[in-house]
Amino acid sequence: EFTTTLGNNSILLRFERGAEGRRIRQWIGAQEGPAFEEMTATRPVSGYAGTYRSDELAASFTIVATDESLQVKLPSGATATLRRIREDVFVGSGITYRFDAPRDGRSAGFALDQGRVRGIRFVRTAK
Repeated sequence: EFTTTLGNNSILLRFERGAEGRRIRQWIGAQEGPAFEEMTATRPVSGYAGTYRSDELAASFTIVATDESLQVKLPSGATATLRRIREDVFVGSGITYRFDAPRDGRSAGFALDQGRVRGIRFVRTAK
């Protein structure tokens, strides 16, 4: 169990394992919220690999698939490991990557969220 305070509200998260799998239950104060079931990914990470460009940022990211994880090569030259948090959504280095569901085995693009910046669009390049 983990507890924290958000404003005047006490928040409790309880991680449980039952016959049906793992889940997280949450309470805000005395009120129980919806449970979150364990995520089971069905798509292989290879469908997200490729080079993506944002005209808005004038930047390109290269995503590389390795076993069951992704690596992103940032314009700065740095590399970050991405962790899947649900189908088509990965996080790494404080950035969230919300990929389009792959069609014909490949994702067409993703939206990038970081801090207050939301929905910066990256589109797969022809490379």
